[in-house]
Amino acid sequence: MKIIQFLTMSSRRGVPPNISVSVLHDFVTSYSPSSSPSTALPSPSCSIDESYKYIFLPICYSFTFLFSISLNSVILYRSLCRTKRWNASLIYMVNLASTDFMYGLSLPFLVASYIMRDSWIFGDFMCRLVRFLFYFNLYCSIFFLTCISVHRYLGICHPMKVITLETKKAVKCTCIVVWIVVFALTCPIFRFAQTGHVTRLAGLGSNSSTTNNPSHDISLMNANASYGGIIEEYQNCWDDAIDKEFPDYVPYGIILHLLGFFVPFSIIAWCYSHVVLTIFRTLHTLPSSHKGPEGEDVKEQREKKEENHLPPAESD
Repeated sequence: MKIIQFLTMSSRRGVPPNISVSVLHDFVTSYSPSSSPSTALPSPSCSIDESYKYIFLPICYSFTFLFSISLNSVILYRSLCRTKRWNASLIYMVNLASTDFMYGLSLPFLVASYIMRDSWIFGDFMCRLVRFLFYFNLYCSIFFLTCISVHRYLGICHPMKVITLETKKAVKCTCIVVWIVVFALTCPIFRFAQTGHVTRLAGLGSNSSTTNNPSHDISLMNANASYGGIIEEYQNCWDDAIDKEFPDYVPYGIILHLLGFFVPFSIIAWCYSHVVLTIFRTLHTLPSSHKGPEGEDVKEQREKKEENHLPPAESD
């Protein structure tokens, strides 16, 4: 009966009674005849405390935004306006700086969202666009770093092949392929990322339940006084998928991480490990090239030959 009165009072106040199951369970437990307020224990909750991200992530993203915009702007300006002759390394670096610059442009929206404790006020389209640009430029950076590692591997381990394989036309075509492949990998994010309403207990820093009703606005309602909190409903921007679409997102997420992270990471690790081995082999073989057949230095042998070929001294 008290539950009906509680929901009736909530509906009269103009607040939708779509509170979480855990809150209703605690409400029922607190008024149950078989339990007293002194002996009743709160029900176990599966929510995760994410309050750390409201401080840590805005600080990290703010510094990343400042450094990304300022430093990459300098690189792009000097490359586009000051450099006349471009080589393969510079082409890769310009593309990498461009992706990092666009990555930085998406960060202020995320900083504002985390400062407002996951509340998204920029609309559904901006939610999809910001999430797409975030991951698109992130994976573009990974792929261009992979191209740079392959370029350095060929230049150090196979220097003669670089002349024939890495022409300017081939490098430009490689960059175009990278943009197309990453776009194909990340465009489903524009579909899965969307806004949704979330209900949580204010002050706990964890989500209680989610709804997918975009007609509601951010609202507050008074909960059970013994619970010591208020129910907050806000609009969140999901970066992966909402609950009902999460089973469809899992196969795509696995493919995205395999092709977008593990494959490039394996290529980068393989290239740089061979570069290091080649450098060490060169350093170990370099002293032997300066030794004669009997272990003498080339300089000492040259001095002995010059002494042997000196003309005899004239006698008075």
